[in-house]
Amino acid sequence: MGRDEKAIERLREQIEHWRDTREQRCAMPEHLWQQAVKLAKGHGVYPVSKACNLHFGNLKKRLRASKDERGESGAADDFSFVELEGVNLESLQPRPTAVTIQVVDERGASMKVEYRDSERFEMIEVMRYFWSRGK
Repeated sequence: MGRDEKAIERLREQIEHWRDTREQRCAMPEHLWQQAVKLAKGHGVYPVSKACNLHFGNLKKRLRASKDERGESGAADDFSFVELEGVNLESLQPRPTAVTIQVVDERGASMKVEYRDSERFEMIEVMRYFWSRGK
């Protein structure tokens, strides 16, 4: 079990202990939610909510709210893998072939761009548009 998995397991145990020892039904303590949000930033909302038996929608709202409070766009944290085809990253110069970019955000919205004239391709502008839409 990796360090990150241990952190999720520790949180799950803390939440279970809180549930088992509370005297009446009440809202989960804020410090437990904060730990869940922190873990969801690195591991995703679904894995943390499933492991800790938390409501997916509530955890997702809290994660978004934490990003809004800090003024983050969330763009850097909302994806875990980016594949670039047709771009030579060593020299940062595009190859004379097509460029394909496919991204998926946390809501499941996706965008795939295939651009044939890679010398004039502005990837940053396309990504800014994708991450800023709907805000």
